[in-house]
Formats: sequence, structure tokens, C-alpha cells
Amino acid sequence: MAAEYISSETRQIVGANTGSVSITIPGDATMVLVFLSQYIGNSVTTGPAEDLNFTGLTDGLDFSLIIAQRYDASYPSLCISAYRIDSSSPDWPGTGAKTLYYDAVGTSYSEGTNICVAYVKGVDSASPVVHTDSEEANAGTGNFTSSLTGISSGDLSFVAAYDYDTSAPPDAAPTGSGQTAIAALDGGGGIGGSALAVGYEAGESAIRVDSGSAYQAAIAFALKEAGGTSFPEIALAGFGG
Repeated sequence: MAAEYISSETRQIVGANTGSVSITIPGDATMVLVFLSQYIGNSVTTGPAEDLNFTGLTDGLDFSLIIAQRYDASYPSLCISAYRIDSSSPDWPGTGAKTLYYDAVGTSYSEGTNICVAYVKGVDSASPVVHTDSEEANAGTGNFTSSLTGISSGDLSFVAAYDYDTSAPPDAAPTGSGQTAIAALDGGGGIGGSALAVGYEAGESAIRVDSGSAYQAAIAFALKEAGGTSFPEIALAGFGG
């Protein structure tokens, strides 16, 4: 059974890295993905969100981190990350209307938070992540192409990027790519910079996100189709060192 994208929702939170959002989990969803774009602070080395769950701000991290990317070595702040929870988890909230609570480590650097919540099905529950890849800011041209390995045609690849831009988000469906963009949130509206782009494509090892901006930091990963073959996932890419 191929892994399939169902739908998604986006939220733009002005000036805060903690709070809650109302979402609706489709009846056929077996996994919820959460993408967070936020810049915590120039001198703060951070890890994943300390609270991401469906019960309350002080109830901890019920999601599994897929991959997180810092800005760069000079400014090692978390800026783009992806998390998952699936229907086999004891913390799975069921389907329908839910409240998602989030609280990132550190103090918001006044850029606020952009959120994309995506719903998928047909993902292998025992070992859902095939492979991950990422690129920090100032590491290239601002046009990121992943090098995911072990991808089959039934797997589902995602790409996401943070960019310090108040007017336009990166492009998660570049011309000729075959990708579908599901989030394109700029840093405007008082947020101040944490633009977010998210896109997906089935069975793609070289999934792209383009901005042409040195301020872009990007992540990519592939979800394994039910019954497929996986390789070890990489979490917290781009942290340390």
C-alpha cells in the first residue's frame, strides 16, 4: 500500500513560540506530521520542541522528531523541524476536531511561528521513515535538492524550509519538479521573518525547495509505504559541531 498525502492545514502565529491551534484530523488519517518554522535566538543552541501534544502545554513531547535543522554554526538556533505521531502511538488522539499544543525550547526572537500540519495514510507503522537530509543556511545558494536514498515508488517524500523573509516564502513546488506545495507562508503580518514552505512528491529522492536566499535552511525526508523497506532515520541534523 502506497503512502498517501490526504490534506493539510497551516497557521501563522504572530510573535510567539508557544500556544495552541485547532485542527481537524481526517477520518482516514493514520499519521499526523507537524512542520514548525521559527527562529529562537542568535545565541541559543536548541533542540526539538519541548512540548508538542494534544493535551496541554506542560504535557511534554508526544510526537517523534523526524529531523530538525539549525540556522548555521554561527547562529545555532533551531529554525525548521518536522515531527510525527501515528495511530499506533498510545498518545494518538483519534480523528476529528483536536487542539494541538506547542512550545519550542528557548525564547522567541520576535519572528513568531509558522505551522503546517499534514495528514497521511498508508505509512509503515513499525519503521515509518526511510531517510532524511538537510541543509543549513549559508551553506549553498538557497536552492536545496535532497539526496534521499532507498526510496521506492510507493514512498512519500517531503521537503520544508525556513527563510528569513518578510515578503515571500521559498518555493516548495519549483517549475518542472512534479512536487505539490502544501504550505507557503511568508514572514509578514507582523511575524518578522520565519517564512515556511512545505511540499511533497511520491517516490522522489531529489526533492527540492528554492528561494535563492542565503537565509534558507531546509529539511527533507521520505515516509515508507506500508510493507516497504527502510533505512535508519537521522534526527537533529545540523546540530552541534
